[in-house]
Amino acid sequence: MPIDFSPKWLELEESLGYRPLLPATISQMRSALAEGGPQPNYPGAIPENVEKFDKIIQTPNNNRLRLRIYIPKDLKQPLPMGYYTHGGGMCLNAFEPDDHLVASISSALPAIMVQVDYRLAPEHPWPAQFQDAYDGFLWTVEHATEFGAHKDSIFVTGDSAGGNLAASIALKDRDVGNHFVKGQVLLQPLVVNEDFLPEERKSLFTSYDQLGLETAFVNSDTIKLFWKSYKPKDGRLDPYIFPYLHNSHKDLPPAFITYNGADVLRDHGKRYAELLSQNGNKVETKAYPGFPHCWFLFLIDYEQFFNDYIGGIKTVLS
Repeated sequence: MPIDFSPKWLELEESLGYRPLLPATISQMRSALAEGGPQPNYPGAIPENVEKFDKIIQTPNNNRLRLRIYIPKDLKQPLPMGYYTHGGGMCLNAFEPDDHLVASISSALPAIMVQVDYRLAPEHPWPAQFQDAYDGFLWTVEHATEFGAHKDSIFVTGDSAGGNLAASIALKDRDVGNHFVKGQVLLQPLVVNEDFLPEERKSLFTSYDQLGLETAFVNSDTIKLFWKSYKPKDGRLDPYIFPYLHNSHKDLPPAFITYNGADVLRDHGKRYAELLSQNGNKVETKAYPGFPHCWFLFLIDYEQFFNDYIGGIKTVLS
């Protein structure tokens, strides 16, 4: 069955002369990213009203972890603080490519933003990614007021695999009784591996099979490769590897979740939003019909995407 792509996406494919798709191996993907693969060709540099700097911290697991902190200049009052976890299937370093996006959030909201450079698979299988992301989050909370942030306005946000990490941080934050997270903004999140779904829920997740190898940029083979690369060596699944399968989804912070109509992960965002809502949480969603995974990297309706993103953050913090 043909995929009902957006006319704007089909126009892009026609102008390129091919259907964009990530390479077949992790090393090839990393090379493409290093060479400036698909990412927004932003006009100008980092917003002038934002200063940024890197901070190396020592985690409780004795790892050196790099955080990048973005602070709007001329702060006159405490601001919200956002903690951003990048995407890339737990395997690709989108830390630098997402630099402009995170700085732009800091400028537009405005907010103090922190981005985490977590360890990558396959060199470091799960749970290294979540350990780093959560440790960086705790450091961010502890030092929030030092950077001019309001400790009662902290949100987590992430894209794709980063959406997985952001959702899992919100879950663990609730589990341990901290409730530091006041909002979660999840862009096209990865929240489960369909192979581990209970039989009664499998019919809710059809996008993986429906769109399979035919969709653009990220297809079912890409997702399989990412999972093979980051899955735990001992095969044990902790409570935070698949947010959708966590044993409780009650008492979580407000969420804004996006999903794309021609994305193999379409049902991930859609069903996770439904699950949170069914458990009494405040949830808003934004769907992008006819678009594949990471469509906004190609600057189609990028301004609309960014405005939706900022609006989603404001919604969860309101």
